[in-house]
Amino acid sequence: MGYVIETDCATVYVAGDTGYGGHFKAISGRFNIDVACLPIGCYRPFWFRLNHLSPSDAIRAFKDLKADMMVPVHWGTFRLSLERLGEPVRDLKRIMDGLPIKILKPGQGLTYSRQD
Repeated sequence: MGYVIETDCATVYVAGDTGYGGHFKAISGRFNIDVACLPIGCYRPFWFRLNHLSPSDAIRAFKDLKADMMVPVHWGTFRLSLERLGEPVRDLKRIMDGLPIKILKPGQGLTYSRQD
C-alpha cells in the first residue's frame, strides 16, 4: 500500500512494498508530487523485484512520478534479502547522476516546503 499526503506546503508520495510498473505514471497523472519516498532495498534475488524496487527501478519510478525530490527508504535497517545492508544506497549513489535525491541516514528526518 502506498499513499499520497497533500498539504499546503507539499505533496508527498510514500510507496509501500511495490515492484516497478505503470502505476507510477498513473499517480503522476493525478498528483503533482513534490517528494517521492521510494523503497530501494530487498531486491535480491531478482524475483523479489515483483514486490520491491531496486535502486535503478526506484530511479525509473521517480522519473515516472515527475517528483521534485526523491527520498530513498526501506534500506539499511535490517536484512531481509540477499543484498548487504548498505548495498542499496551504494548502488543508488553510483547511478543517481546528479538527480535531486536526498539520502537520509536511518532515523534522520527531512523538512521540505514547496517553493511557490
